[in-house]
Amino acid sequence: MNKIIIFLFLFPFILIAQNNFAAVDSNVVWEQVFNDSVVATDYLKHLNISISQENPAILVNDYTSGQSTYMDLIEDKSSLSAFFRQPVKFDYRVDFKEEKYRVTIRNITFKGISITLYGVTDDTDTYLDNSLIRNRDGELRKNKMSQRIQYQLNSVFTKIFTYKTPDGW
Repeated sequence: MNKIIIFLFLFPFILIAQNNFAAVDSNVVWEQVFNDSVVATDYLKHLNISISQENPAILVNDYTSGQSTYMDLIEDKSSLSAFFRQPVKFDYRVDFKEEKYRVTIRNITFKGISITLYGVTDDTDTYLDNSLIRNRDGELRKNKMSQRIQYQLNSVFTKIFTYKTPDGW
């Protein structure tokens, strides 16, 4: 009985700790391998519907890459700071192999909040790299705010890049 109580207490923390983020050369990178046999051209159609972007995804050899436009991705904004409540844009790359594909996301950027002080307006974008990476050791921060934003983005990116077969058969 005690083991069950301890598990129920620790389960939410285990879920929060699981994400696909890493610090690579002072950049925040999200990467996940999906074990799914998908035709690259079908996946490109899925990407072009799922991601708001200026240029549609195209296949180059065995990969595709692109940049999203600003998208409102975060659903539960109540626990995040004002900077992370803004629309997000990101660069992505999808590599295809037999029976699987790998998604890598970099340059995650939150749209800047327009702040005017003494007649000077600042609306600089907030880069996730600057917020999540510690300057002294180049590792990801482990505070609550960092874990919350990683958890939120991890679930959104997983949802966006998981291929769903069309239902109209």
